[in-house]
Order: sequence, then C-alpha cells, then structure tokens
Amino acid sequence: MPATARELGLSTALPDGRNDPEKSAVAAAQLLRKLHNKFGDWPLAFAAYNAGAGRVQRTLNEQKAQTFAEIASSLPAETRMYVPKVLAMLQVREGMSLATLAPPRR
Repeated sequence: MPATARELGLSTALPDGRNDPEKSAVAAAQLLRKLHNKFGDWPLAFAAYNAGAGRVQRTLNEQKAQTFAEIASSLPAETRMYVPKVLAMLQVREGMSLATLAPPRR
C-alpha cells in the first residue's frame, strides 16, 4: 500500500522504490518485524501484513480473541488463505515449521 511504503521510507513517485527488489525486501522485513513485535506471533503478523494491522487488531478486540485461528473466519478470504500459504511455503521451501521460526531480532 502506498501509505505503508512511504512509512517504511520507500518512494511511491518515480522512481518507485517499491519496484526495487532490495529496497522492498528490506521494507517488508521491517514491517514484518514491527507486526511480530505488536502481535507476538507469526500467524497474526502475516495476517496483519496482508489485511492491515488495524483490521487484525479490531477483529481481535471485537472477538476478545488472541490467535489467528480464533479470528480467521472474520477476516477477508484472501487473508484466510494467505496465512496458511505463507506457513506452507516456509515448510516446503525452507524446511521450517512455525515452531522453529524465530522471532525477529529487535
């Protein structure tokens, strides 16, 4: 999203920093670190990366929930599918399970 890109220091005007693989990868890692620090676990961080932190936080609050599994049915279909896809990709391509995925260095 343009606003998120700008918050992370990426230009959205020409030249668009979002099209630079290195800059966008660094920005994505920064955002995931921030989201993991906020939500405390990877499934919620990935959901927030996809649907937005505000939406995930509101849904957690509204449902008095603490986990992605508890709120998944209330999130957009894209997000409900995105989180398991990311977790599966980590398992298949990197051989990492959620249990072994370390939290980001702060």
